[in-house]
Amino acid sequence: MCSAAIFPTHNFEDQKLQDLASTSAILDILTITSFFGGENGAFVFSWLPDSDPSCKSLIRSLDRIPDADLANAITRYLFESSENVHIKPDWWEQRPTDVQNSLINRMFPLTDQSGPYLVDDGVEYFSNWNVLGRRMLGLKL
Repeated sequence: MCSAAIFPTHNFEDQKLQDLASTSAILDILTITSFFGGENGAFVFSWLPDSDPSCKSLIRSLDRIPDADLANAITRYLFESSENVHIKPDWWEQRPTDVQNSLINRMFPLTDQSGPYLVDDGVEYFSNWNVLGRRMLGLKL
């Protein structure tokens, strides 16, 4: 689970959205909230209209990801973008060492990473997530 406010820099197709080093830009900001309701979970992405340029691009690229790959894409995004990720210890301990290392490297890169950050890297974090649906409120793709 995660709750975070993020300045999105790239979308899931590795298109650059905004430059965090810009001293003149007012940056677009996205909030992510995830929660578990006992049987199912949800991820909510939200932003104010002023942040449409970057946030719409990010969500449009996420929407193009097939349901079977969605959990892995969101996991990559959370570990790349937020230090506020909470995981169940049992889940972590059941991950193979290479998967754990991949997630650790996403949170704490040991080298200068020039990307692509969010593009599928072939690491499977989840293999049994069922996507029950996707809903967009106030956003027409």
